[in-house]
Amino acid sequence: MDVNQGVKNRNVSEETEVVSKGSSTGNESSVTLLLPPASLSNKQAPEHIITALRLSRAHKTHIDRIMKTLVIEMDVLRNIDHLCEREDRLTEQEVLDYFESVGRCLDQRRQSGADLQHELDPISRGSPLQEEPSLPIMLN
Repeated sequence: MDVNQGVKNRNVSEETEVVSKGSSTGNESSVTLLLPPASLSNKQAPEHIITALRLSRAHKTHIDRIMKTLVIEMDVLRNIDHLCEREDRLTEQEVLDYFESVGRCLDQRRQSGADLQHELDPISRGSPLQEEPSLPIMLN
């Protein structure tokens, strides 16, 4: 599922311009450019729009990280399942490597969640934005 699908389904001529770039190597990375509505093109965007753009950027980054971690986990699972089919070939080191891989993936998901929470906390407290980004905002 495309993380940006919800944004793409909106009326982009009025709200946003979305530009996605992906590589043909299978390791795709997307960059999304969000622009304010055309009516705000010569003015500073209101705080709620900047907040929405920042939150959207943080949320998309979180989902991208989770998806990348899930791909790694699926590969790790596939490899250990393949090794388990041949019990006589499964070594203690391979089990240890599997254990460590699961732990690293868990750490990555935990860190991604913490990063997203770090973005959410000031918004939930109603804190003013520290620095207002100049629009357009590049999303990774």
